[in-house]
Amino acid sequence: MNMLAKSVLPFSFVDDEGFVELMQEAVPRYKVPSRMYFRDVMLPTEYEQLSLKLRAALETVKHVGLTTDLWTSAANEGYITITCHYITENFKLTSALLSTAPLITPTNHNAQNIADSISSMLAKWGLLSKVVTVTTDNDTTMKKACDILAFYHLPCLAHTINLLAQDILKLAAVNGIISKCKRIVTYFKQSTIATAKLKEVQNTNQPLVLIQEVSTRWNSAHAMIKRILQINEYVTLTLLKLRNGPSPITTDKLEVLDDLSDLLSPFQEATLSVSTNTKVSVSLIIPVIAENHHKMNQLNAKLRTQEGKDIYDLVKKRLVERLDTFETRTIPRIATLVDPRFKKDGFLRPSNADQAAKALELELLSFKSTTPRRPPTPPEPTSNEPNFRFSFLQNKSKVKSTRADAIITTRQFMEKENAPCTCDPLKYWEVTDDNDLKLVAKKYFCVQALSCESERVFSKAGQIVSEQEQELHLKLLINFFSSTKIDT
Repeated sequence: MNMLAKSVLPFSFVDDEGFVELMQEAVPRYKVPSRMYFRDVMLPTEYEQLSLKLRAALETVKHVGLTTDLWTSAANEGYITITCHYITENFKLTSALLSTAPLITPTNHNAQNIADSISSMLAKWGLLSKVVTVTTDNDTTMKKACDILAFYHLPCLAHTINLLAQDILKLAAVNGIISKCKRIVTYFKQSTIATAKLKEVQNTNQPLVLIQEVSTRWNSAHAMIKRILQINEYVTLTLLKLRNGPSPITTDKLEVLDDLSDLLSPFQEATLSVSTNTKVSVSLIIPVIAENHHKMNQLNAKLRTQEGKDIYDLVKKRLVERLDTFETRTIPRIATLVDPRFKKDGFLRPSNADQAAKALELELLSFKSTTPRRPPTPPEPTSNEPNFRFSFLQNKSKVKSTRADAIITTRQFMEKENAPCTCDPLKYWEVTDDNDLKLVAKKYFCVQALSCESERVFSKAGQIVSEQEQELHLKLLINFFSSTKIDT
C-alpha cells in the first residue's frame, strides 16, 4: 500500500505482469492481494489510522497556517486542496495535507462555493478557530472566499513575482528577443543532428543542452536565457555549420539578454529562498523584497544597453506596485520582527518597521492578562532606616500595565544583537525564555510565504486522475502522510 501511494501508482499495478513475475521470484509463496483488496480494505484502513494520528496532533495546536488551490481535472471536475502548517511543542514546523476533494458544487468555482468547501473541511478537522492566515495565489475569487470566511489572506510571493516577471517579458523589446531564443531552442529540440553536433563542438564529457521556455513559468524563460548565454559560442558554431537553421543571435542582442538575465536573477533567487515547507518562510518575505531593491540599485550602473535600462525602469516601477505592499501587511510584518536575524533591520522603510513594532505590542497584549497588576510590596521601612516613608508609599501604590510590559518586552528584544543569518529562528525560540514573544513566534511562523505546497499536490494528481480512478483525496493523503512525520 505504501509503495502504491509513494510512487503514485494505480491499484492495477498489482496485476502488472512485470510486478507479478518479480514477486514470484522474490517471494514465491506470497500471493499478492487483488487490486480490490488494496482499494476497499487497505486504503480506507490506512487512511483512518493516519487521520486519527493527525487529528490527535492538531488538537494540541493553537494556530495553523493554510495554503489552498483549485484544479480542474480532464473530466472538467473542480478539485480543491488544503494543506495545513503548524509549529509543534518542540518548535518543529510540520505540514499536513488535509484534503484533496471535489468542491461542494464541482462545476461552480465562485467565492461562496470555495468558502463553503474550505469551511466544511476545516470543521471536519476542528480548525475553524485556529487559522492564522490562508496563502493563495492572487486570484480575486480566492481573496473573496477568504473575506467570506473572515480569514486573513496572504498572496503567494512566488505568484506575485511571476506577475512582475511576466510584465517584463511582455515588453516589446524583450518579447522579440525571447521569440528569437525560442526559435533556436525549438530547432535544436526538433533536430537530433543539430543536438548531436552541439554536443560534439562542446568537446566535454558532460555537454549542455538548451532549455525551452514554458509559457506558464517565467523562471523557465530565465533558465533558457542563462543557458543560451552560457553556451552561445557553441550554439553559434553549430548553427553556422548547418543548413536551414535559424540565424545565430547577434552581439547586440546578446548584450540585451545579458542585461535581462541580470535583472531577472534577483527574483529567481528570491523565489528559491522562500521555497520551503520545512523552514520558516513568512519572515523572509519583507527582507527578500528589501534585498531586491538594493540589488536593483546596484545593477543600474552595470547595465550596458538602452533596452536594459528601459527594462530596469519597468522593474523598479513594478517592484513598488506589486511587492512593496507586503511591508504593510500585518502577518509578514510581525513575523519579520520576531525573526532574530532581522527584527527592524529587515525592513526597507524605517516607518514600516516602527508601525510593525506597534502591531507586535498589540499582539503581545493579546497574550498577556488585561488586568492591571501591582508590583510586589516592598518591606516596610524599619526604625533604623532613613525615614523616606513617602517614597515607600508612592512605590507601593504604583500600578503596572500589561501595555507597558508589552512595550518593554518588544524594546528589550529589539535592542539585543541580531542573530547571525545562519540562525534557525525556530531553534532560537525553542531555547529562549521569553514566553510571550515565543508564543507570538509560534503563531506567525506557521504561515507559508508560498502556496506551492497545495500546487505540488496537483502536479501529482495530474499523473493519476481519470474518470475510472476514484477516492483521489484518500490516495493523496496516504501519499503525503507516508513521507511526512507527524509529531503526536
